Amino acid sequence: MTKDDRKPTHAENRQWLRDRSDGKSKYGDSRPCCTLCWVPPCVKMCPGLMEENRFCRCWGTIGFMTKKSLRYNVLLVGLIANFIGMVLTIYACFAISEDFDSLQRTSFSSGDITGGPDSSASLKVDIGLKAIAFDESRSGIKTVVGFDELCDFSFNDEFDVREFTMTDACDECNDVSSGLVATVIMSAVTFIPSLATDILRMYENYDVNCQKGFATILAIISIVSSLSTLLSYKNACFDGFFDGEIIFSVSGGSVVQNDGQGTFVVDFDWSAGNGMIALAIGTALKVIDVVCNFLVATPTITRDVYEKAEYEKLGAGGDNTGGADADNEEVANDSDASRGDELNA
Repeated sequence: MTKDDRKPTHAENRQWLRDRSDGKSKYGDSRPCCTLCWVPPCVKMCPGLMEENRFCRCWGTIGFMTKKSLRYNVLLVGLIANFIGMVLTIYACFAISEDFDSLQRTSFSSGDITGGPDSSASLKVDIGLKAIAFDESRSGIKTVVGFDELCDFSFNDEFDVREFTMTDACDECNDVSSGLVATVIMSAVTFIPSLATDILRMYENYDVNCQKGFATILAIISIVSSLSTLLSYKNACFDGFFDGEIIFSVSGGSVVQNDGQGTFVVDFDWSAGNGMIALAIGTALKVIDVVCNFLVATPTITRDVYEKAEYEKLGAGGDNTGGADADNEEVANDSDASRGDELNA
């Protein structure tokens, strides 16, 4: 059996992958706008590990939108959703700030606390991921208290911070603060390579299996990070604050019922802050991006060894497009210059 008679193998036919990584695909005349959106060089260096493994090939087959126009439009929707989600997630990251104005705009929870011994006190509270902003309307005092100082801070005689947190919960926000900061930043950072992957996959002649898998993995990491931030914040921090009408004793601490003697009522009215809303919407938009990538299968050449073998037979000259033409022209000019030098010599 001659070499031409036997079945071709993936390992023998990888020029298609090298061309896509170099921005010189011989299929079509368009390519992603910049090198950051091309197939990463590590893929062509380790194709067996990163592109031709069973998971990538199986994952690449999933999807039914193979028509070029549908592919482009569906992935464009994913790209737009991804971009908006990234902007919203970055906005939520500003809840890390310990600046008063920033916390008011990007807090994860916002509350109005009214009541007290004389029933006239009012306190506006904005909770971030590292600190809390307090705005006492009657005195006009505005201050920011870090989670690490929360248990020891007393705003004034009527609003002791320890009075409007559960007895054993005033330090719980500080315990989870570093984790909240890490997960919300990770959620934002993972959007960046995901955007490049969306752009690459919009061009059929540059799409590969590993990029579809990579986009899915990045999206899952981003979604899990966002959900972890939201759930950890709620369960380990926000749930430590009183909610609704709570009866307090003038001697300190909450009581079960108001007997009218030495007690007063404080009303806690909480709502989701802009930061939490932005992160939740950004997470939902990331799900849209996952669905869009899921619906679009990779090109058949990524799995069909015979099509890969046919690609190997394509000429390296006029069939190349885009950057390939420029490279070939440069090589031709260099060759002409060399011949001219030889004649002059």
